[in-house]
Formats: sequence, C-alpha cells, structure tokens
Amino acid sequence: MAALPAVLDLLATGALTVDLEVVPGLEGVGAAHDALAAGSPRGKYVVAVA
Repeated sequence: MAALPAVLDLLATGALTVDLEVVPGLEGVGAAHDALAAGSPRGKYVVAVA
C-alpha cells in the first residue's frame, strides 16, 4: 500500500487519468459488457443508478 499515496498524487495533479464510460442505468449494462468484451473502449465502466 506504500504506492497508494503516490498514485493519489498523480491523479490529483492530472498526471494520471482514468478513462470512464458512464452507463446510464442498469438497462445499458448488457451493451457495456459486449463493448468491453470486444475490447473497445478502453477504461472502466460506471453504471449510474438512482
């Protein structure tokens, strides 16, 4: 866990970024899974639920 502060500093300064794709609700999860399995786009998926 010693690397965690260094990674957080990189995120805070913008030197490290994470690509996110927001999935608007659970109905989009299937399509997001298919896209991830196909290798595009790179990054992480975040499902927005209320």
